[in-house]
Amino acid sequence: MTKSNPEFPRALAWFGYALSLTVSEGWPIDGFADEKLNLQQRLDVARDRVLAARKMDETDYDLWWAAANVHLIRREFDLAEAAFKQANYLNRDEVNANLEAETADALVHLGNLNMAEKNIRRAARQPDWYHWIKAWTYFVTAGRNRADELTFLDLSLDEIKMTFGQPGDESYILEVQLLLAAVHAAKKVVYENMEGIGEEDRKRKIERQFRATQRAIARFAADFPHWNVEQAIRFAPFRNQTDEDYWRQNVDAAFKALASGP
Repeated sequence: MTKSNPEFPRALAWFGYALSLTVSEGWPIDGFADEKLNLQQRLDVARDRVLAARKMDETDYDLWWAAANVHLIRREFDLAEAAFKQANYLNRDEVNANLEAETADALVHLGNLNMAEKNIRRAARQPDWYHWIKAWTYFVTAGRNRADELTFLDLSLDEIKMTFGQPGDESYILEVQLLLAAVHAAKKVVYENMEGIGEEDRKRKIERQFRATQRAIARFAADFPHWNVEQAIRFAPFRNQTDEDYWRQNVDAAFKALASGP
């Protein structure tokens, strides 16, 4: 990766964040200055850069925002939460909708679903982010509420479907496919364990969800061939072990469905 200019704190901070994304997103950095660093070393350099940038101007919400993202990827959950809070506090007059949306996303990973809802409402001016984060929230809520799991999974699907008609970054839209595959994989398990339905109906529902899982993960894998289950876990770090287990379980099922063939 190219060198950032230390005279511009935001450039330094977001350069650090970009370096951390090479770990969480699995981006290749062949041919760049940092290509010889291992994953942990990249995360350490990313942290050093965002913290150095923040020291240059403690009043710039953008620098706290970048630091918060790096802390989250490093699984430093308390530091991430504190940094997101400070970023929102410093941005309280402007109300950057993208910051609100990313804060909501982070709060889902941090286990604070109720607080995420407040940020989601404030981010509603950004349709892509609003529906994406809402889908995430419903998916995680489904894992915590097994009695109503199917209801929340269906709500998550509704939100995912609404993202496809919105303008947005191509890679962001494709990442929706990973969550979509996980939701269908989770629904398949729900139907496998559901009581009170006929066996033929159960088989149809299970097969439908399995095929939907395959389609979603196949589309994702076509554009992100270097991703696997562990990369998906790095992409979505959760403080709450139950949330992480639920994500891992369903992403793992999705990749296994892909391996099963058509």
